[in-house]
Amino acid sequence: MSSASSSDESPLRFHPRSLQNMKVTHDGTIARRQNTSFFTRGLVFGTRPITQGEKITFKLMEVAENLGGFVYVGFTSRDPDTQVGVSCQKIARESGYWTWFFPKELCTQGRSLFYYVNNDGEVRYGVDDCEKGKFPGAVRPLQPLWPLFDIFGNSSSIRLVQAPPSNKSTTNRRTVPLSLHSTHSRSLRVTKNVSQRLDKGYTQGYVFSERPIKPNEGVLIQISPSQPGPRFQGFVHLGVTSCDPAQLPRDDLPDNVNHLVDRPEYWVLICDFSKLNCGDEIGLTLTKSGQISFHLNGGKFKGVVHVDATLKLWLFVNVYGTTQAIHLMTCPEPAKDEEKECVVCYDNAIEAALYRCGHTCMCFECAVEQWQGKGDGHCPLCRAVIRDVIRINK
Repeated sequence: MSSASSSDESPLRFHPRSLQNMKVTHDGTIARRQNTSFFTRGLVFGTRPITQGEKITFKLMEVAENLGGFVYVGFTSRDPDTQVGVSCQKIARESGYWTWFFPKELCTQGRSLFYYVNNDGEVRYGVDDCEKGKFPGAVRPLQPLWPLFDIFGNSSSIRLVQAPPSNKSTTNRRTVPLSLHSTHSRSLRVTKNVSQRLDKGYTQGYVFSERPIKPNEGVLIQISPSQPGPRFQGFVHLGVTSCDPAQLPRDDLPDNVNHLVDRPEYWVLICDFSKLNCGDEIGLTLTKSGQISFHLNGGKFKGVVHVDATLKLWLFVNVYGTTQAIHLMTCPEPAKDEEKECVVCYDNAIEAALYRCGHTCMCFECAVEQWQGKGDGHCPLCRAVIRDVIRINK
């Protein structure tokens, strides 16, 4: 049985020809139902046949509140260019189509869902890079297979996500060790740029960079967790602080990392990294404007926060769960401000910072809506309560 892989073919896109109630935008990566009062009429195809083992990854971008998202996925052996008047009802009755209902419990807004066909014709599926099972039956893999989607029910748009590159972020990049500070939690041992746990405890894993990180500096955190235990998997929390570690007593740090933001110093906390595996790398870059972007394994974008770049900022990491060690590296290549689209509307540029979590992931209009009602007052990335929305002037 073969496993999923990336493809050397051109990037997969939605077919530009609109079917019934669908509109394709953003260079073919987003398909949206134009009239959301219809709960059907959401059929759309891919632009090319897939290869065996190629992951088809997508996100449900708009799901009605208090109700689940729904999507059928599948394949067709018929070229979408030749299909006229095709409908969801028609493909259910005719040969040359294979469709499955994606498990409802996985269909939540913003999660990365995927499916692929292996050499045996099995169609397997999963979420967030974790395989969950296989759909019943099989397809005939030795023929062209175009992917298809039926966006219906309370889902109104999906976005195709290109698979991240298989190589790590250090490939073709020059890195040098970034030393860790002598101030650290009691459960850690620090040697140069390596932090190692001394016991089996799950908390009190704080460690700091020896010096403030520089504007336009990139940092790599290399993860070395142990085998998953019965209670936790590999976790790290990270962020920046204006607190000089040399002035910080070792026992003056809370067991609960969320309490750091209540301290009098400036602390910005990022809690977006869990289920880490040995060899994973978290990349972090700070620009002169105060934008911090962070990634996983070189290509999988995780998010952006905006910080006060007028302060001296030390990087801190809380080694948590079954994660046993981290290696800290720095990348001398200058970092650039990344122009990202709002994670809600996918039309406008990011121009708002959320207080107090610090995430910058939305345009100002969507951020206000997320704060005052549509998003139930929570950050869409970390689910922290939004206290205020600050417009970013670039």
